[in-house]
Amino acid sequence: MLLDACFDNQDLNSPRSNLRTVEYLKAIAQAAGLDLDARRRNPTGEGIHNKMVLAQIGGRGRAVVGNLNGGEVFSAKQNREMALLIGSYAVYGYLADVFWYDWDVTP
Repeated sequence: MLLDACFDNQDLNSPRSNLRTVEYLKAIAQAAGLDLDARRRNPTGEGIHNKMVLAQIGGRGRAVVGNLNGGEVFSAKQNREMALLIGSYAVYGYLADVFWYDWDVTP
């Protein structure tokens, strides 16, 4: 999971900080034996606002992209936000390349 480091909560001790979220996710993954990692990054210098899920299911690439926030109150019920599921290995491959570049290269 790649979380924003640019516009992160300035109080890094706040439970709403992405730094604390990264620590929390890593602790849960380790305790449960999950293959999951998380980092904070700022690949563009302008922050991350992407919401994306990439998966290979049955050898086929899937990408969910959009702007559906995780909060129940203002996202799915009050705003007209959306996300698209795209079944395309070309789209999956392109977005995976961007993700891994941001994961590995940016500080």
